[in-house]
This record gives sequence, C-alpha cells and structure tokens, in this order.
Amino acid sequence: MPEPPVVENNNFSENSLMGLGEGKSMLRVVALNGLCGVTDGVIGSLVGGCPQLQEVHISSTSITNHALTALANLTQLVCLNIGKTQV
Repeated sequence: MPEPPVVENNNFSENSLMGLGEGKSMLRVVALNGLCGVTDGVIGSLVGGCPQLQEVHISSTSITNHALTALANLTQLVCLNIGKTQV
C-alpha cells in the first residue's frame, strides 16, 4: 500500500480544515498530526463526513475531550493517536 502524502506546512487554519471530510464518506485513514488548525470542531466535522474512519492520527493538535465525544461515534475505529494533546 502506498504511503500517504506528507504535509510539510502545518499552518492550516481551522476554517480551511472544516470541510476536510465533505464528499469523502469512504475515507478510512486520516493523519493530521501537528496541524495547528485541528480543533474539536474540525474533528466533529470530519467524523460527520467520514463515518468509515478506522485510523485517526491527531497527535500534537489542540483537541480536547470534546473531540473524543465525536470520535466515539466512529464504530469502525481501531487506531487513535492523540499523543501530545490536551486530552
């Protein structure tokens, strides 16, 4: 399986990430580690648009416990990386 692309610039705003999951209902893996715009709202939006997610990597982001509430709705989630967050 090919490696996912790596984002070199981590200065994405919350607004630019809010639509990330739109039209991607079959997305299985997402890696947003270190992106400063990843917030609880972004995670809620992502979960709503991507219910098939199995792996979510969001370490070193500004998520809180509220993001976990949204992530709990991912019934196929098998891998969650939330290191270095406020959780």
